[in-house]
Amino acid sequence: MTVCNQGTQPGGAPVELYLSADTVITPNGPSGPSPDSFFGFVSTPTLNPGQCQVLTVQGPANVPTEGAYYLGAVV
Repeated sequence: MTVCNQGTQPGGAPVELYLSADTVITPNGPSGPSPDSFFGFVSTPTLNPGQCQVLTVQGPANVPTEGAYYLGAVV
């Protein structure tokens, strides 16, 4: 996946990936676990404004094998 800093200051961020049966990606949060399937996590290095970085995420072994899913990122 490619992550880009679209802000005005250098920075890095954690990236969580989820598989969802619909177009709404709901991350884990204080109100409870996500209804979507957690796929993986990676942190970006510090990126300057406008800079992009290609990142690799190793998915889990227990991904759904049937059906159509959306892959979404929460940064």
